[in-house]
Amino acid sequence: MLAIDTLLNGYYRITVVLDAYPDAELYRAIDQRSSLRVLITALPQPDQTAVNDVLRLARELAQVQMPGFLALRDYFAIEHVCYLVADDPGGSDLERFARERGSPLSEQETLAIVDRLLAVLERLHRHQPPLLLGDVRTCDLWSSPEGGLSLAPFACARHIGTEATPYRAPELYDHTVEPAPVSDIYAMGAVLYLLLTSWPPPPANQRQAGMPLNAPRVLNPQVSVLAEQLTLRALELKPANRYQQVSEMRSALETVRLMAGR
Repeated sequence: MLAIDTLLNGYYRITVVLDAYPDAELYRAIDQRSSLRVLITALPQPDQTAVNDVLRLARELAQVQMPGFLALRDYFAIEHVCYLVADDPGGSDLERFARERGSPLSEQETLAIVDRLLAVLERLHRHQPPLLLGDVRTCDLWSSPEGGLSLAPFACARHIGTEATPYRAPELYDHTVEPAPVSDIYAMGAVLYLLLTSWPPPPANQRQAGMPLNAPRVLNPQVSVLAEQLTLRALELKPANRYQQVSEMRSALETVRLMAGR
């Protein structure tokens, strides 16, 4: 783990250690050249071939520039550790953001936030080759003082982890299965559930073992029936029962917003 005040690659001064996992670390830093704040993830790799694969993927991620996506500004490797540097919006990660609000977000605000994230996801999936999130963690989504949430590029370059998380699709607990659009849709369903209820859903492997998933309206009676249906379909344990494409989920979300506006 990098110490506070480490000068990484000659100009990124580490200011905060945000998270540490067996397969990744996350830092806040200052770019000494511009005085801008950045987020940096460190991704240890087993060999040079894996390093080259991550850097190749980073080159693709750096091409994506759009609202709701924290631009990848730099990427490099030191020995067998890859570092990805993205914009820092200055806010909190997903679950801290939800806790700071103190209560569930309104349905209108939640749907607007998730629609913007789905627009980013749609752009990533259209990229050639497609860019998939796979194993989403709370530190992959960040708030900003202006409001809303933005997606960091780090999940696309990270391997599937070993610890259970609320945002990982059930099929990805089988490490022979590759991420797919439907697994990213599950992750967005979990984000939607958290924002509507203030509680993350149980990890999918626990649900498969028998832990029930409370319907959103049980936890927050203000959630509409249509928003609940949208959320639960995205969180189906069987991939075939979820929305199959991001465009399909966005269309369903827009219907919920239109019906709420009547």
